Amino acid sequence: MPPFRVRRTRVVVLAAVVVCGVYKFGFPSLTPPPPPPVPIHDENGLHIKPPDGPGAVGDIYPGSPPDHPPPRSGPGSVHDVYIPNDNRRPEDDGQESLTGATDPHPAGPEKKLTIVFKPSSFNWSEVPEFYPIEGRLTPLPTAHKPLPRVQHDFGADTFYPDQDASETESRRIAVKSAFLRCWDSYRNNASSWMRDELLPVSGGGKTTFGGWSATLVDSLDTLWIMGLEDEFREAAAAAASLDFANTTETAVNMFETTIRHLGGLLSAYDLSGEEALKLKAVELGDMLYHAFDTHNRMPNFWFVFKAAKNGNQKPGNNDPSASPGSLSMEFARLSQITGDMKYYDAVARIKSFLQETQQKTKLPGMWPTRLNFNLQSANLDHSFTIGAAADSLYEYLLKTHVLLGAADHSWLEMYETAMGTVEKYLLFSPMIPPSSNHGKIASSDSTAERKPGYAGVESDVVFAGSSYVRAAGPELQPETQHLTCFAGGMFALGGRILGKPHHLDLGTKITRGCTWAYDATATGIMPEVFNLVPCRAASSATSSVLGWLFGSLFSSSGSTTGMVSNGPQKATSKPPAGFLADEDHTLTSCEWDERLFADATRSKRQHKPPGTGKNVAHGETPKGMSAIRDFRYILRPEAIESVFVLYRVTGDPELRNVAWRMFAAITKATKTKLANSAIKDVTVSDGEMMDSMEVSFTQRPLHACPVLRHSLPPLQEGRKEGWMDGWVNETRNGRHTDNHRKQSFWLAETLKYFYLIFSPPDLISLDHYVFNTEAHPLKRPRVK
Repeated sequence: MPPFRVRRTRVVVLAAVVVCGVYKFGFPSLTPPPPPPVPIHDENGLHIKPPDGPGAVGDIYPGSPPDHPPPRSGPGSVHDVYIPNDNRRPEDDGQESLTGATDPHPAGPEKKLTIVFKPSSFNWSEVPEFYPIEGRLTPLPTAHKPLPRVQHDFGADTFYPDQDASETESRRIAVKSAFLRCWDSYRNNASSWMRDELLPVSGGGKTTFGGWSATLVDSLDTLWIMGLEDEFREAAAAAASLDFANTTETAVNMFETTIRHLGGLLSAYDLSGEEALKLKAVELGDMLYHAFDTHNRMPNFWFVFKAAKNGNQKPGNNDPSASPGSLSMEFARLSQITGDMKYYDAVARIKSFLQETQQKTKLPGMWPTRLNFNLQSANLDHSFTIGAAADSLYEYLLKTHVLLGAADHSWLEMYETAMGTVEKYLLFSPMIPPSSNHGKIASSDSTAERKPGYAGVESDVVFAGSSYVRAAGPELQPETQHLTCFAGGMFALGGRILGKPHHLDLGTKITRGCTWAYDATATGIMPEVFNLVPCRAASSATSSVLGWLFGSLFSSSGSTTGMVSNGPQKATSKPPAGFLADEDHTLTSCEWDERLFADATRSKRQHKPPGTGKNVAHGETPKGMSAIRDFRYILRPEAIESVFVLYRVTGDPELRNVAWRMFAAITKATKTKLANSAIKDVTVSDGEMMDSMEVSFTQRPLHACPVLRHSLPPLQEGRKEGWMDGWVNETRNGRHTDNHRKQSFWLAETLKYFYLIFSPPDLISLDHYVFNTEAHPLKRPRVK
């Protein structure tokens, strides 16, 4: 059952508390002890140990506001961490909930919960290392330098610049109501509270991330940002008492546990200053640190508990590059707040491996989708992407540089080099139809003209595909993923940090392309994976060139369906003269050609969706998309993430309207009686729900994600089939089901970005915080 939620007590009980002055239900007496010391950080953001004394564990006392810097005017104001007047529900403002229901837990004069750290039943910090580090640990770089301003100068009026305040505020309240509806369903359901996942259709709960309350931990900072103080304190108290030794699993995903649990705890600590959350983050960090206890200090994709305790861990031979490559922010932040260099040393060794191999891959400048961390080799895989299994590797190069306050330029140098390769071989402009081909979208409160993406399709749009390196050279594969939409925000942030307007322009075009893909479908939502027809560098490309191109568009010979080459598929099969070669690659847009597009997409209106063995009829594939390979929408955040970042960087108010269209479309298509659910087909209005608020990337069929074949934990003998073993059995046999689902980024990421874009621009300013890949804001060091 959910924890007891204290309400007004009887007069007799209250009198007894007053007379006795004792604690009841974990609350302090009416005469509170002295307030706890405020966590102190030096000018570099490093934690300074507070003086000893009462309350050092992070207790919260009646009437004491959460820790935050003193109010300031302009950018970096109190909105950075806390909105004291926003600790209320929409109903308290006289605003009707989107659900039409009254608040089951209205705000009232409740006393505040005490947040106390409770250690786990197993202490990983006492486990000896089998491969101890010899010599000095890599120190955390602290010679911070000023970075260029990231956010647009919104001026003195930062609350709702350049837009009607009442309209923007009503949108912010609508997002907050959507979050509360989901949170209350999770909180009040005995089958889901403290579980990893709420099943939004059936109402049950599920364990998918070790049973460590993934939804709760992942949502801590969202609760804080939305000013939901009571809900935050209850969730934080539960998070501070998690037992990481209490799990039925034999292993956990190192990447997911780091970005969700560790990132969530660190962010909640950075925002609230609650010492108990810091202690819980350190405890989890000590456990995950043992994943690096291997012969070369490289971690495995899976953190197997027994192997870690017995010294039998081995780095992966064929692991997703994004897994060990996306740990740097969380482990660096641990070193910053504790002063313990072991955490940064662990990820600095991964950085050294990436530096050593960046120019030695089959596509120099990038790392392949799979890396051999055991042999520290990066030249075996031929596929390159910024999509699934590789995406956050590139994101973290840039953001770790920001988090470290530009104290180590090697992170930024690797990022800049990688983006040069990405631009040349992965980015492309597609042939898309004019705006007149689009209809209308019904929002939750009005019917608005569906615009053809941000700023119109007449402007350039860009998508990120992938590249496969053959003997003849790299081949562009113009299949894009919803995941790659994060690149719009990444390029926008990188453009500011590097001082490169061209990168900001690329970020704008990528974001514009993703919003076009939203507006193009029947539901107003972008599909998970689809193909496009790239433009050619030369506008005078002949029809024979296009015929050769489209003739091989759906070839399945040795490559991903929908592959288009920047060069010949084989050395003996050269394209006609004028076909886009690597050295001629540009991102120039091209005009729509109905006949050529029809030739490319003929007889492609039925597809085999993931997990099925038969043809299934879908809605009309939008013009501009030559094929859709995965019709789902799984409540992903990447598109709204880039819209939000681009808005903060450019200050363009139209992006708020784009965000509202996206929010209205998503809530209309995914809303259930309890929360919001992933849907199976974005081309069909009122389509089938998936009873999941998130589906992991592992639910893609193995032919689409071959890296997963080599990233499976060992089958456990003598135990019943659990979530992980079931997934392993299915994938080892080449089958795939929809039974294994995960949840948390809908509340942690998607709704957070929607809320922030309709909030004052100095709420979580990008000049004071940097988001990890799970949308957890971490404090940037202050540079005088």
